[in-house]
Amino acid sequence: MTKQQLAIVSHVCALGVAGVFLYASLEKIWEPRQFAMDVTNFRILPDAYANLVAIILPWWELAAAIALLIPATRRAGAWVISGMLVMFIGAVAYAALYKGLHISCGCFGKDGSTAAGWKTIGLDAFLLVVTFLSVRLMPEASERQPVETFPAAAASQGA
Repeated sequence: MTKQQLAIVSHVCALGVAGVFLYASLEKIWEPRQFAMDVTNFRILPDAYANLVAIILPWWELAAAIALLIPATRRAGAWVISGMLVMFIGAVAYAALYKGLHISCGCFGKDGSTAAGWKTIGLDAFLLVVTFLSVRLMPEASERQPVETFPAAAASQGA
């Protein structure tokens, strides 16, 4: 593949992961009470911290998704998203597989959540790989072509 094709794949990967995290974060921002119940159901944190996590985590998801979309901040967004995905995998593995709890994953709010289990871990692992590819295939800053924001304005100035 050419460098340009790799860059396109990098952007598509980033767009896909960012889209998932944007959707997931907005659902949880709209319904923090439901997400707090989902966090409590995992029985990992003391109940006193469930509300705090339910309020803060979706905003981190939103910010990381936006950072992943911007090439200059993609690496930072990928680190944050990767950390969250590893945390999600660990939480589901502990609560659903080890403890045997039959709970909702809380991934996409009350309407889009599925049972926490291997399917959730598989999705999170897939997103982790795609997040890695979005950064690994991205051209280095020195190789990126500048984007003309306003090409018509540059043409009228004689550039």
